[in-house]
Formats: sequence, structure tokens, C-alpha cells
Amino acid sequence: MAGRKIQASATALAQRQREFFSLLDASGGCHLAFNHLPEIRIVIKDRNCRFIWVTDNVPARHGFRSAGEMVGVHDRDINPAPLAEVYTRDDLEVIRSGRPLLAKTEISFNEAGLPDWFVVNKLPLRDRAGAVCGLIATIAPHRSLNRVPLHATGARKAADYIRANLGSRLKLPAIAKVAHVSVRQLQRQFLETAGLTPSEFIVRCRIMEACRLLRDTDAMLGWIAAETGFYDQSAFNKAFTKYLRIRPLDFRKARANPLPLATAAEPFGTAAE
Repeated sequence: MAGRKIQASATALAQRQREFFSLLDASGGCHLAFNHLPEIRIVIKDRNCRFIWVTDNVPARHGFRSAGEMVGVHDRDINPAPLAEVYTRDDLEVIRSGRPLLAKTEISFNEAGLPDWFVVNKLPLRDRAGAVCGLIATIAPHRSLNRVPLHATGARKAADYIRANLGSRLKLPAIAKVAHVSVRQLQRQFLETAGLTPSEFIVRCRIMEACRLLRDTDAMLGWIAAETGFYDQSAFNKAFTKYLRIRPLDFRKARANPLPLATAAEPFGTAAE
């Protein structure tokens, strides 16, 4: 008997919820609350994987002046092709299946316009008839060594040392010594705070600095490879391509002019490819 009452109550509450949301104007401002989550980006896309709405912390990462300029833009218009292909593949699977994609770690661009790791959730959006009409995605920073618990100060000291010495031959015993911890402690603290081994963190830092140099300078690839601590240009090309799924020179070209304005995008509302 009690179970039936609870079930009936839950059904009534769900109905009340649906009735309330049906009263809202789509432009009434409910979604604007997302703009007050500064570290989290939220985007809404239609079933053709085109942006319908984004939080205010999204446009500048791609060179746009405002969120309104991104309406109707597709990921392939603003991202290197290999990354856009991954984003679109996941979008289409969520839209096709109606199932959410949760806690996926992937590469996106940070506030400096450089690639970094983020945790992404994508959930289907349904129209009043129950059909999937698009999706909403949240993009949050991956765990970082910029903010670590007090017991992991060794990892923080090591991270600062790594960033300041990317061009050097970084060895774990020497890094551990600087951080005043053992190699084993250093490895454990990195895994606990960033989900990475020290070696993985070193490669990530080198790739990110290489991206900055590729975007902001005209330096030759060989110089960038040496400046960021790679053995030679071949090793740099291999690591960069493995990490970002795009070659260094292609990344430079893609980020030199990253934003076609929304008016230059394909006509809004065309079918997804």
C-alpha cells in the first residue's frame, strides 16, 4: 500500500514538473544560469550537431566575439578535423541512440586557446513528442596539478619544476629530489591528484608548450622540438600526432585563423553529413 502511494506521488510530481517546464519560454532565461558556472562550459546542439546555445565562456576559446555568433556553427568549422570528427561521432551516437555519454576524457581547448584534457558529458534532449531533437553537453576541466591537496605538495613542486625545465632531459629521480619525495611517492601523488604518471604529465606539458609556440611564433619545427625537450623533430612529430591526432604544421594552420564567423558557416538547418 505504501509503495503504491509513493509511486502515485512520484507520478504526480513528474507530471507537475512537466507542466512547469511546458510553461517556460525557450528564451525565458532558465539556461542562462549555466553562465554562472565559470569553470564548466555547456553547449546545446541540434540534431544536425550545430550549436544552438553556448555559455559565455565558450566563444573566446575559438575567437568568436559572442555566443550569438556561434549559432549554426558546426565543430568542423572551428576545430582541427581529427578533433571535430571525434566530437561529431559522439554527438551523432547520443542523438541516434538516445543514450547519454558520460565522463569521457577528451581533448578540447582551454581559455588560452590551447589543447588540454577535459571531462565531457553529453545527454540527449527530447521534444514534446519524445523524439531526440539535439543534445546538451557539459565540458569540465580534468583534474589538474595546479590545485592539489596539502599532502601532495611534492607533486606540486615537481609540476612547477617540470614546467620550468621542459627543454631539459627530465629524469624522475632528479625530479623527486627537487620535490623532496621518493620516486614512488612522486608517482603515487601524480596519480592521485592528476590521474597521470609523472612521465605522462611531462609529455602533456611539452605538447601544450609546443602548441603555444606553433600558434604564437613562426619558429621552425626543429627548434620547437628542442625547446620543448624532444629528442629530435621526428620524435616531436610522432608524439604530437599521437596526442592530438593532427600533425604540428596542420595544427599551426588550423589555429592561425580558427574562427570562420557564423555567417560564413554552412546554411543553418541543412542535414548532418
